[in-house]
Amino acid sequence: MNELNIITLNTGGLGFSRKLHSLVHEMDILNCEVFLLQETHVSCKKQAVCFEKLWDGQCFWSFGTGKSACVAVVFRFGFSGKIIQFLTDSDGRILCLLIDLNSFKLNLVNILCS
Repeated sequence: MNELNIITLNTGGLGFSRKLHSLVHEMDILNCEVFLLQETHVSCKKQAVCFEKLWDGQCFWSFGTGKSACVAVVFRFGFSGKIIQFLTDSDGRILCLLIDLNSFKLNLVNILCS
């Protein structure tokens, strides 16, 4: 892999089924390996499962309870990186992943600023 395509999206919430399906469809057609999602409003694993059922790749969440909380990092199926470390904050606004990608270490940080 010579390049890594990353897209960041403020979703404004994933609570509506039609919006969730539309987002996953758009993500599926984009030529991108990593998506940084902010403001998903997902507060627990049970809610995250709705997204994960539609998406084949790996998903990592920093759950939050505030209206504008919860960030996620989503990898396309087949992403070759290995997650070494996974850290979140208690407010659902920060998610850090340390990734080993083709012998390179990548620190990927998704932060939702208020």
